[in-house]
Amino acid sequence: GQLSDMAVTDLLTGLYNRQGFEKLIHSAENEADVRHVILYLDLDNFKYYNDTFGHEIGDLVLMQFARIFREVIGEKGYAVRYGGDEFVLVLQNSEEEEALKVVEKIYENISDGFKGLLSEKYKTTVLIPNDKKISCSIGIAKYTVGNKNHMMDALSKADKLLYEVKKNGKGRFAIADF
Repeated sequence: GQLSDMAVTDLLTGLYNRQGFEKLIHSAENEADVRHVILYLDLDNFKYYNDTFGHEIGDLVLMQFARIFREVIGEKGYAVRYGGDEFVLVLQNSEEEEALKVVEKIYENISDGFKGLLSEKYKTTVLIPNDKKISCSIGIAKYTVGNKNHMMDALSKADKLLYEVKKNGKGRFAIADF
């Protein structure tokens, strides 16, 4: 029903929220040994967009990312808005190869820093300095379904990798040993 949908999805993006994520993890605990890949994403330079163009554009950017995530994942899994500008993508029954394809598609989709989107919105060409372009950093890990701890381990592994990536320059990704 409407209420339960609202409780598990993020109002702005329509993606699952943390509660929804918890429920999904919980409901998957009785599945057999299936390999999932988890991508932990954090937007780069989001603050610049928010501060420069205002919250409305910030929201637009988040919605755009959500749309891209849904598109590139398709039927393969699901996307979660994990925090303000943090997202978690879960690729079900997948291996490293699929994860890399998804990452490549995400980067392809955001390569212009949404310049087109902003220019359309403002009806004029919007210039964004290269070092301020929105992008995302990604940490990737895998786990076997059926054990919530595996999932949480993978998540924290992906989170650590994400932190490393951000420290060493943005708009890149790292993969835990598969």
